Amino acid sequence: DQKMVSAVQCMRREGIHEFTRGKRMTDLLDQATEQQADIQAEQTSEQPAPAAPREIAQRLRQETCAVRLQRGKWGVSRKLDKAQVQRAAEAFSADSRYVGGSKKLINRREKLYCNCTKILQEAVSHWKIVSIPYPENGIRLIRRDRIEPFNAKMAELRERLQAAAMELDTGYQQIVEDAREKLGELFNQNDYPSNGVAELFTLDWDFPSVEPAAYLQQLSPALYAQEQQRIQSRFEEAVRLTEASFAEQFQKLVVHLAD
Repeated sequence: DQKMVSAVQCMRREGIHEFTRGKRMTDLLDQATEQQADIQAEQTSEQPAPAAPREIAQRLRQETCAVRLQRGKWGVSRKLDKAQVQRAAEAFSADSRYVGGSKKLINRREKLYCNCTKILQEAVSHWKIVSIPYPENGIRLIRRDRIEPFNAKMAELRERLQAAAMELDTGYQQIVEDAREKLGELFNQNDYPSNGVAELFTLDWDFPSVEPAAYLQQLSPALYAQEQQRIQSRFEEAVRLTEASFAEQFQKLVVHLAD
């Protein structure tokens, strides 16, 4: 009913407030689940009015900064070349223009390879847990007092990634030989780096500025004011994205509890 909708909306806004106070998104979802039980038990209780998005956006702008995560890995698939596509088409009496395909360079479940990709996945997961969305591809917002712990965690993960990648290199030649056997005529030695693949696994992060350039303030006050408004609008959009993300995850928890 309307009270339930209003309460959930309030929790979404309150969730962003709690993020600025230092809570992680996973903690907020646990808290929201408890609040959901309270709401169902007290349908007639009055709910506080949610704070305005502009107010929340301004607080985010003051207490967070942008964080960007970049990662690289060995890509283990390749498109079939024209000759291979032609042969595949002929096998089925098909027009090669309507046929495509790719091959796997190795078994994606190869343990040494998976050890590397799991660390990269862990890095992405941690990045998302301690941050909230921002309307620019590859960028999220993190509390400023969480930068040092985040930096330390990423440094630990990068060290683990480098170790795992070096271990992958120790078994690399055997992996290539296994691929030669499995791929048959599709095997191409040129698909496999001659010096190993350890250097292809990378994990980097930085904290790019999303604020208007300071020099604009004196160069063109009007342009600086426009940029200030544009950035304010982006932070307001970040509030909406965070509410949507929180609501989606909260809904999944509710469905899970109902099941």
